[in-house]
Amino acid sequence: MPIVRAPCTICNAIAVVASLSVLTELNKKAWADTEKREAMESTIPTGRVAVPEEVTGAIEYLVSDAASMSDETDLRIDGGFTIH
Repeated sequence: MPIVRAPCTICNAIAVVASLSVLTELNKKAWADTEKREAMESTIPTGRVAVPEEVTGAIEYLVSDAASMSDETDLRIDGGFTIH
């Protein structure tokens, strides 16, 4: 049985943006504890947490025409944490 897809490309696109830790205005107070932050950052190969622009850049790509062939995508913004 063939799979029939609707003509709407955004309806068919499935994407997950999985970020690890992101330094935002809402959690700056939590990250102010240097000991806790350094402990977390030491587990991330890049040695730091992400900034919001790194996550929004991924989302901008996924909703752009450049991602028209991307489907069922799991885009991890984690500084290499998942392969560590």
